[in-house]
Amino acid sequence: TKINFNHTKKLQYILSIFISLIPLSMVIGAAIMEFFIISTCLLFFYLNFKKIGLIYYKNFFFIIFIIFCIFLIFSSTTSENIFNSLRNTLFYFRFGIFSLCFWFLLERNKFLLRYLFISLLICFSSLILDGYVQYLFKKNLFGYPLYNEYRVSSFFGSELILGSYLSRFFPILFGLFVFFDQIKKNKLLLFF
Repeated sequence: TKINFNHTKKLQYILSIFISLIPLSMVIGAAIMEFFIISTCLLFFYLNFKKIGLIYYKNFFFIIFIIFCIFLIFSSTTSENIFNSLRNTLFYFRFGIFSLCFWFLLERNKFLLRYLFISLLICFSSLILDGYVQYLFKKNLFGYPLYNEYRVSSFFGSELILGSYLSRFFPILFGLFVFFDQIKKNKLLLFF
């Protein structure tokens, strides 16, 4: 049985939303982020089960990645603490599947990059504004105090990863800004 075209479009839209929410989910917590990554992989597997997107698995880089994952699992079995090591490596392949899903959606959903850009822009704006509030008033908008007088953590609470988060996602945000800037000559229309 062939999958319904409208059903496929709905799943692609849901996958696009899940991917766009990952930057926000990283602020909320690792469990929420894992939920979105695993859900994205499972929905992509469902599409693959319906014979959609199977061609992406034949990519040379993905095959090398899977070989690397197998090597990691094999290395974990030789570790002193096998269970702890396997916990980190056994499901590492999910990042490769996630990348294939992102590639799949980029070719089919022209709004994916816009959703991701808006999500990143909201996260950056909120974190930077909240960071300044926390720095100036010694508490952020949710009442988290400064970890110490030198470290601002914003919504991350006791995890001091605000700078790491911003520095890792800034190139993506800047790249998307330049991409949309090239498409739209009128700067006022950038967000519409």
